[in-house]
Amino acid sequence: VTDMFCMFWRCSELTSLDLTNFDTQNVGDMSAMFIDCSNLTTIYVGDKFVTTNVSNGSNMFAGCEKLKNYDRSKTNHNYANYETGYFTLKPSTAYAVFNEVDGTLTFRYDNGKPKGAYDLNEGTSDPAWIGHNIKKVVFDASFANARPTSCYKWFWAFNNLTQIEGIEYLNTEKVTNMDWMFSGYSNLPSLDLSNFDTRNVTSMRGMFNACKGIGSLDLSNFNTQNVTDMCCMFW
Repeated sequence: VTDMFCMFWRCSELTSLDLTNFDTQNVGDMSAMFIDCSNLTTIYVGDKFVTTNVSNGSNMFAGCEKLKNYDRSKTNHNYANYETGYFTLKPSTAYAVFNEVDGTLTFRYDNGKPKGAYDLNEGTSDPAWIGHNIKKVVFDASFANARPTSCYKWFWAFNNLTQIEGIEYLNTEKVTNMDWMFSGYSNLPSLDLSNFDTRNVTSMRGMFNACKGIGSLDLSNFNTQNVTDMCCMFW
């Protein structure tokens, strides 16, 4: 896309817009893009919303009276940012996305959650990715900033899983439930969980149940002082 002239012109009933996945690097015209969006209070964007190639950005925010710190004399594309302008950087969220082509499940923590991505499960609810033919799990470096509270069934019955990449980016300091986390996990010869912080975990029921293919486990830093349920943990 190179032209966003009058894209949301007179969308006067809108109160918020989520444009976090917009990539505007090729856009040359943003003039009047949000003109007369009179009830718009928040425009969420991600880091790919840029004005690098914009040559015409006049009246981009004209008539957007309810935007934060709005100034009628400042309505062009120079204020299309979240540092000194009218945009809002959407808070980062933790999510997982599955690639059906190569069978990879990737965990990320950022403000650009794509359509179809899965929220992390809470408590003892099943994660939404259960049932997929997952062959590889990747924890992106960004996930180091996430603080999940439950890992319940995260890798449950991943019979075709052959690789976990970046598990050091899984911070478990807030996790209380690890029930059935690796249950049925069978294709890796070893599993190094020495980075796991388990001080707040209260339940590890069936955590390594039926892990027939794992030859060694490194649990050297496990702290189980608060665990009350270890039923079937290594069954």
